[in-house]
Amino acid sequence: MNFLIPKNVRTRLEFFTGFGFRELGLLFAGLAVGGILFGLVFLLTKSWFSLVFAAAGGGAGFILGRQDPRTGMNALDFFKAWKSFQTKRKRYFYKYGDGR
Repeated sequence: MNFLIPKNVRTRLEFFTGFGFRELGLLFAGLAVGGILFGLVFLLTKSWFSLVFAAAGGGAGFILGRQDPRTGMNALDFFKAWKSFQTKRKRYFYKYGDGR
């Protein structure tokens, strides 16, 4: 028996397209870091304007975790791939003689 499986079937649970448990974890990690920064700055300044740190941390976690639907990569995976590409040895092809 052969079964045809459509291409758009995903095996992981996603809350909305491209945002699953891994991305939710990154969002909460960003919120935690932002919350810690907010707490430290609030203790020193006693200003509620420092809440911007918590919002920025959550936003950074969301941006790092959210997948681009065109490529299927999130920003964190993109930066890892970019760093890997930059550290690899490059091969430059060139011609000797008349083709220069």
